[in-house]
Amino acid sequence: MTSEHRVVQLHRESGGKRSFRGPDDRMYHWRSSSGLLRNEMVCVDAHGVVVATYRITMMAVSKDGELRINPPGQFMADLLVATALAIRTPSH
Repeated sequence: MTSEHRVVQLHRESGGKRSFRGPDDRMYHWRSSSGLLRNEMVCVDAHGVVVATYRITMMAVSKDGELRINPPGQFMADLLVATALAIRTPSH
């Protein structure tokens, strides 16, 4: 069994959007939205199909989040986990 290694770059765009190229060579975008009690990031493809959602409840005891990967994103679940964590993890 061989494993394929790829370098994935997150590109910062206007409006707080982060983009990356998936293993299918298509572009995907994480965009953030915040509410009174919730902070959410949604990952969409070029057609606006939601492939994953990452939510953090602001009133939670811990800062753990919940990543939901929809069927269109299952083929790149590892990449969605990695990019969501890279965006949510402080860089200090």
